[in-house]
Amino acid sequence: LITLYFEDVDQAGHRYGPHSEEVAQAISKLDEAFGRLLSGLKARGLDEKTFILLVSDHGMAEVKRANRIRLKNYIQGSEDRIVGKGALSLVWPKDENAKLNILERVKKLPGHFKLFKKESIPERFHYSEHRRIAPLVFLADEGWYLDSGVLPSLKPEVFGLHGYDNDNKNMQAIFVWKGPGVQSGNKVGEVQNVDIYSLLAHLLKVEPANHDGKIGRAHV
Repeated sequence: LITLYFEDVDQAGHRYGPHSEEVAQAISKLDEAFGRLLSGLKARGLDEKTFILLVSDHGMAEVKRANRIRLKNYIQGSEDRIVGKGALSLVWPKDENAKLNILERVKKLPGHFKLFKKESIPERFHYSEHRRIAPLVFLADEGWYLDSGVLPSLKPEVFGLHGYDNDNKNMQAIFVWKGPGVQSGNKVGEVQNVDIYSLLAHLLKVEPANHDGKIGRAHV
């Protein structure tokens, strides 16, 4: 098992936005590197006996600097703790009264985001039981970003972010694979990232640990 991670497209997407010329150049660079890998396997007589999985861990959405959500409009207590910014922010209010104040401010000044109480986070997120999940979770609408700073944003005029609702098409990624017994040109349905572990265990003929993936979604 050999794993490779190419960071060029992710870095360019964050810095310049997913529709930028810089992203196109990064994709071209990745295409060349992947071509070298396939050519090297073929030269060594390994191309017909090697499984290749090409995946991405997330998509990328374009964001404008002006689309800023100031968390300080809602979280004003000095002892309230904010962790994270961008698409998702976790908030630990100092006490129950502070939590109610935040909820009331959001009610009076709704914005381009959703605010979830830990116990009411949608089940499909699988994000509600762990102790590190905050009592309040802010999730920005795609194209907007959460910022806890008080000074003007230093973001570029246009940049890229991920971490939004994974039902959004721009957050979805790719899954391409080839290898012995895999029929060229076939299309699979939805494959979730948690399924990849199950598929790898199957290909390596090892017993997987307990996990949430389903190998059937990859149509092995």
